Amino acid sequence: MALALLALACACKKGALAKHEYMYVSAPETSLRDRVATMYNKVGTVHNGDRVEVLEKQRRFLRVRTDGGQEGWIEERSLVTQDVYDAFQKLAQDIQRFLRDRMPEWRSVYPGVESMQVAVMGCVVNGPGESKLADIGISLPGTGEIPVAPVYVDGRKTVTLKGDRIAEEFQQIVSDYVARRYGRSALAASQERA
Repeated sequence: MALALLALACACKKGALAKHEYMYVSAPETSLRDRVATMYNKVGTVHNGDRVEVLEKQRRFLRVRTDGGQEGWIEERSLVTQDVYDAFQKLAQDIQRFLRDRMPEWRSVYPGVESMQVAVMGCVVNGPGESKLADIGISLPGTGEIPVAPVYVDGRKTVTLKGDRIAEEFQQIVSDYVARRYGRSALAASQERA
């Protein structure tokens, strides 16, 4: 009976969560704050991929606890849910597997392709900027963002992918890019200019 009352009392606390909820840091690095205010003290630091337990929600901030026991407030936009994190991981693995499987064939047909830089970014803060720095990159949405994934080719946004086929569509974009940039005609054109 006492346990039931304690659980009920905890559930009634404003902003408190009745069950364990875990999220993952999507920013490269961000601070944990001691309070939700313009002026705050830094009580810890978390990094991309760190798992945190959500303890309380207040406006656009969440009070979290790291696996190491640090507690503090963090902006919700710096975190993603388990589902979004799993989708990032699956997409990154799918792209990595695709590149690994295709690279031997590409090397034999497309000289220089091994120097290609591909970025699969899950960071809502720096993702687009880092995607632009790669030869070809994709930036995935975070929690609370519209579920779209902009693609950058040679530093320019070329398309925004949506839906359940983002991985397959991105793989096709990469294949087309390889053929266009590293194909024999591209090589011949660069030799003619030299």
